[in-house]
Amino acid sequence: MSPENTKRLHELVVKRGTEIHNKLPSHTAHPDGRIGIAHIYSVIKAVMGCPMKECRDIRYDEIVEIINYTADNVHVVEGLTAPLKAKIHKEPLIVPATLDKFF
Repeated sequence: MSPENTKRLHELVVKRGTEIHNKLPSHTAHPDGRIGIAHIYSVIKAVMGCPMKECRDIRYDEIVEIINYTADNVHVVEGLTAPLKAKIHKEPLIVPATLDKFF
């Protein structure tokens, strides 16, 4: 991801993460409360399969959609990433050809 796109996405994550900070459901692993910004980053990583910085620029709009969907559906306790994974277009898996396939 280019530095410019990373900066814009980070600003959006901070804005939306701050909005949902007090709306996140409690969790036993976070006795002091959950952090909205970290929650959004973890959803991005779960859906995209890698951290935001490692994504290609072509995925910018999809990451914006993930950020907004996460912030708008903060009340969902479990299963948040499944609909996102189904929505986000993934690149096709390229399987190398073998000689066996030609015979």
